[in-house]
Amino acid sequence: MRRYLVGFLVCFLVATMASVGLAQSQSAPSSGESLNTVVVTSSRTPEKLREVSSHVSVISEEELAVIPYDNLMGILRHEGIHVRDYPGQATASVDIRGFRTATVGDDGGLGGRVLLLVDGRPAGTGNIFRIFKTNVESIEIIRGPAAVQYGTAAMGGVINVITKRGQGDVKGKVKFGFGSYSYNDQMIESDFRKGPVDFSVGLFRTEMDDIKDAHGRQLYNTANEGIYGGSLNLGYNFLDDRQRLGLTVGFYDNDFQGVGGGHSYGPITKADLGGSNVVNKNTSFDLIYTGTTEKENISWQTRYYHLTDKYEWYELAKRDGKAGSITDTKMDGVQGQIKGVTKNFEVTAGIDYLKYDTDRYSSWDTPGRELKNYKLTTFGGYLLTKLKFLEDSLIFNAGVRYDNFKNNASGNNVSEHNVSPSVGVVYLPLEFLKFRANYSKGFRAPTPTELAQDYDSWGTRYLGNPDLNPEKSDTYEFGVDLDLDYFTANATYFYTKYKNEIRSGRRLPPNISTYYNADESTYSGLELGASFFWGAFLKQDFELETYFKATIYDKRETSLPNGDKHAALYMPNTFSGGVTFTYPSIELTSNFNVAYFAKAWEQNFGNNYPGKTYVKAPAYTIADFSVSKTLFHINDTNKVVMDFAIRNLFDEYYEPILDYAAPGRSFYVGLTYKYN
Repeated sequence: MRRYLVGFLVCFLVATMASVGLAQSQSAPSSGESLNTVVVTSSRTPEKLREVSSHVSVISEEELAVIPYDNLMGILRHEGIHVRDYPGQATASVDIRGFRTATVGDDGGLGGRVLLLVDGRPAGTGNIFRIFKTNVESIEIIRGPAAVQYGTAAMGGVINVITKRGQGDVKGKVKFGFGSYSYNDQMIESDFRKGPVDFSVGLFRTEMDDIKDAHGRQLYNTANEGIYGGSLNLGYNFLDDRQRLGLTVGFYDNDFQGVGGGHSYGPITKADLGGSNVVNKNTSFDLIYTGTTEKENISWQTRYYHLTDKYEWYELAKRDGKAGSITDTKMDGVQGQIKGVTKNFEVTAGIDYLKYDTDRYSSWDTPGRELKNYKLTTFGGYLLTKLKFLEDSLIFNAGVRYDNFKNNASGNNVSEHNVSPSVGVVYLPLEFLKFRANYSKGFRAPTPTELAQDYDSWGTRYLGNPDLNPEKSDTYEFGVDLDLDYFTANATYFYTKYKNEIRSGRRLPPNISTYYNADESTYSGLELGASFFWGAFLKQDFELETYFKATIYDKRETSLPNGDKHAALYMPNTFSGGVTFTYPSIELTSNFNVAYFAKAWEQNFGNNYPGKTYVKAPAYTIADFSVSKTLFHINDTNKVVMDFAIRNLFDEYYEPILDYAAPGRSFYVGLTYKYN
């Protein structure tokens, strides 16, 4: 499969260079349109992408519509971003530049090194499977540290899921879909703006039976009895729409999810797993006030939010009521910021306050040692500045953040302070050409588990370490972006020094295992992307986009507990590429996408590779095909659309986590009634 990918890339580049050369000889106009895309994640306020010095990408609502997956796990993997999931367990993490989100039992996402946001505040989880695209406007991704803006857990990057805000007359859609493994889903969305009130809502439900891998083997206990979720965004606008009071509510409920199993452990029969299952639940509630002055030179935002995150694991079926472990986290947060703008200068100042309250129980815990009433209080203050010269073609930005953490876990009181700076520059010699450079510091504070866990298992006592230091990183990156009417491209080189990584497994006598800070690691590489729009180039009514995205590491070095150096784990080179065809006159859109993940080192926890602590996991390729076609119009504004998708088109066997097989080829058909 690799030779086909290389051939695709070579042909794409040759065709692109030839086309660009032809266009230049014809003096084709340049646009810079995508560089004018407004993003909100990098500076926590609206700004044009052309002014951002870090590597930021956007998955728009139109792009989300053609991706044949409903949750963030499938969406990011389709984009060629490395995702690790346990198939059939509804848990997944994402890797960016060698750093990863946390998944389950992670104290509300605090244990990750990539931060998951919803509308600019912590999602309350690091499990990307819990985020569905229902009622989502766009997804913004920062690659690289964003600690100045968001504090702890944003070492490797930020993924910000932005929900819709109602506009115009009432519109929406209702969908019913069916697929392989008895999969079925239902979804409803609606939004409008009526006078001062804007409203949007989205609800979904999915259900699936046990899956099979590409070899036809049944993967028992991978079913769920129904996943429910959704969000609501309600706002009241006043003073000529310069002020807004907003309320957002969200929830995710997976009340009975199988735990699956790796092939190295079995299961041979359904009974081998004993009916084990997990429960995943997440809720959110936000109150937001935003405003700006009449001249729009000063703007502000305040927010209060309350989040809950629950993970439960049962050795037997949940209805038997025998919980193996429970992690229950409640979070209360306050955000406040103000921004001032002059012709050539911008400054944003803000504060973040967040209180975690976590209870954790495990059947492994020795009675009396459970993590109960663990409290973590974080306070951060940040200052972001931007200075523009040469008619906004030369832009400097700088920021600094101070964070204070107060941990109280099982009698261990720990206080941490951290200062994170960043500085960047953008130069635009032409309207369609952008050069950028950026330096950022990242950090992550220790979690309650790392500080204060205490349980016995199989003759070993597992202890937290209250003397752990925060993790820290220094990242330098340099990039270029090209944006023509029919061709866009970007390239970014990054170099990261990672210090004090918190790891488990340090052995102390007698039979004690604890956490420790590892030595320095080094990650560096190149991120590439390009798209060519043949319809715009040929001036046709249709649009045919060919594209590719890639991450290629040149250094993945980390230290082992014995001081030796080793290639860092879970860092494959990645590639995604494909074709999207859109023909508006017949209301047809189709996408073919290939995502390739090269060999990478993983830690071996199973039995398939006896005697090996680390294993180089095989490469794998995932091809997907989807098509969306309007079947008929009911009237001028209402219509019925059919969606068809084949996931894992070539039925390739692959393991997103060593020994845990993914589903084989699967099919999906959905019918959507759209109204406006």
